[in-house]
Amino acid sequence: MQRPGACFVLACFTASSLWCGQRPAAPQQNTVTLRYALQPGTEWTYELENRIEMTQSFMGIGNPEGTTVTATVRMPIRYTVLRSLRDSLVLREVVDSLSLSMKAEGVGFIYDTVFSSPQGIATTYIFSPSGRLLSVERRVADSSFWSSVASAPLGRDMFRGGQRRLLTWFLPLPDRAISVGHTWTEERHDTTRDEQQTSIYRASLSHTLEAVVDTLGYRCARIRSELRSLNSHLTARTQFGQISTEMTGSGVTITYAPLSQGVPIFQRGRLQMEGSFALGGQVEALGTIEQIMDVTLRQR
Repeated sequence: MQRPGACFVLACFTASSLWCGQRPAAPQQNTVTLRYALQPGTEWTYELENRIEMTQSFMGIGNPEGTTVTATVRMPIRYTVLRSLRDSLVLREVVDSLSLSMKAEGVGFIYDTVFSSPQGIATTYIFSPSGRLLSVERRVADSSFWSSVASAPLGRDMFRGGQRRLLTWFLPLPDRAISVGHTWTEERHDTTRDEQQTSIYRASLSHTLEAVVDTLGYRCARIRSELRSLNSHLTARTQFGQISTEMTGSGVTITYAPLSQGVPIFQRGRLQMEGSFALGGQVEALGTIEQIMDVTLRQR
């Protein structure tokens, strides 16, 4: 099997590889072309860590300052290039373990567990050479693993989003060579439904090639992605009734991608969200939510 090296990608909560090649220098400036172009059989693994702090307040009930829950989710994510054609790149993503730690000191809540499976969850992504997502297909080889993860707090959220994760390492790419300082924009619209919940979000982002730098032993493109606006709506059935949540947010992600291979070797981002929720059924309640999520992605 090949490891990423001779070929090339840049990527983003959801799955591909970007090739970034140096074009001949124009008389006035140097330019680079970012493209997804990895060879079949190329493999690599990321370590993903999400740190989340969420404060939830019920209007007229309990502590007016609310309850703060902190959580850390860690999981390895393995990628394999299945096909690399002139007009498409097919990648397989496999997650076969996940660790989750949560605590809410004010109410004495502690949750700490690890899920694992020899088969896990496999997702196939098809991208265009410029990074446009053409299709997503998820296959759950181990239904007990999926059921356990899906029933855990935040577990299902790690796999939701038919098109993109909110902070994602797979980026859409400019259709031409660009120089340092160039900015391009992206609009995302996504709806996901299952037997328990429906989520809809709309997001506006900008991506900027900030610099070409030497770091971690590579010559890297440094790309700054700004989530300028995010609107998310979620409805879900719970044991207490139906909950409806409205959230808005913003965020920033910095990605380092070697020019020699394209696959990001490091990425860090922060997403900040706030909103309100309503619970109807056996219990009636209104409340507010504030959430900060820090995401770190490392190639190993």
